[in-house]
Amino acid sequence: MTKTTKKKLIGAVKILAFLLAFAVLLEVFSRCVFTVKDAAKYNNKYANAYSYLLEPDNSLQVAAFGNSDLYSAIAPTVAWTAAGVTSTNVASPLQSVRQSYLMLQELLKTQHPAVVVIETDMLYKEAPDRGRDYSLEAGEKALDRFFDKTDPDLLDDFIKSKLSVFVFHDKWKATFKSSAGADRDLYSHGYHLSLKVKPFEPGDFMAPSDNVDDLAYAEAAGLQDMLDLCREEGIQVLLMEVPTTNSWSYERHNAMAQLAQEQGIDFLDFNLLWDELGLDASHDFRDAGNHANYYGAEKVSAYYGTYLRDRYGLEDRRGDPAYAYWDDTVENFAEAIEEEKQNPHNNDEA
Repeated sequence: MTKTTKKKLIGAVKILAFLLAFAVLLEVFSRCVFTVKDAAKYNNKYANAYSYLLEPDNSLQVAAFGNSDLYSAIAPTVAWTAAGVTSTNVASPLQSVRQSYLMLQELLKTQHPAVVVIETDMLYKEAPDRGRDYSLEAGEKALDRFFDKTDPDLLDDFIKSKLSVFVFHDKWKATFKSSAGADRDLYSHGYHLSLKVKPFEPGDFMAPSDNVDDLAYAEAAGLQDMLDLCREEGIQVLLMEVPTTNSWSYERHNAMAQLAQEQGIDFLDFNLLWDELGLDASHDFRDAGNHANYYGAEKVSAYYGTYLRDRYGLEDRRGDPAYAYWDDTVENFAEAIEEEKQNPHNNDEA
């Protein structure tokens, strides 16, 4: 072996040794420091999504998965007050269906809900193209499928699922903040409180159409994984779309209604219930139609809780001593609302 070859071999071994040590270090940090188990205790964007970790094991009847649309529109404490249903939101900004699938796997380690709610807005990455031509040729559709399968977000989700250090890397910042993180109030149950109001004109965003805005490959595959896991666990599934005017359309409604029928599950679209809910575009949204504020969430959540209880035969747990802590969280929630009214915070997330 020549000196040059030997030198190259030693260099390659050093590089491999470094990469191995780095991988081991990431694994150690993911398992021992930046863990999912502690996620609900710290002030990061996933804290509310993992608030169920503060709940007693197997106490939740409903777990809902989605993005910021979900955590803005569904307040579990309101659903409890209206129908006695115990629920949580497992939702974070821009959460993908693949992330939701992995979060569902994590939730099932401590909870076994009777119903899993899948918020359908997260199944679409872009806002609807109102002028889109749906008459694509077969070859064009095949090309779209190819690019869907090579989506770099799939790799990103996979890495985060295996190494939680990349999800909770900002945990160290919380240790220098107030103790609010460690003693996090349970009142949210995954809800993001906002009293901000931004009026708008909704227009005819749900104009009837016969077209169907099909899911991309990655989202369809992730959704199927969630459905399969729920069936394996004997959990009923509800597809649901909360009120949002700029990220939903009748074409997407058609796609979800069709999918729900094929899968033998329910689909609830609140965008077709504006009049029944009494939604007000001048008062019930925090950012001109994208996300509901508390005033809108109060209307949606009361309907949501009653619908779940009646549709799936869930037990009304109000008055059960084992769930008396939910009444405490309702009080804490009311206090948080009053505090927000007195000292409004500009903490509206994406």
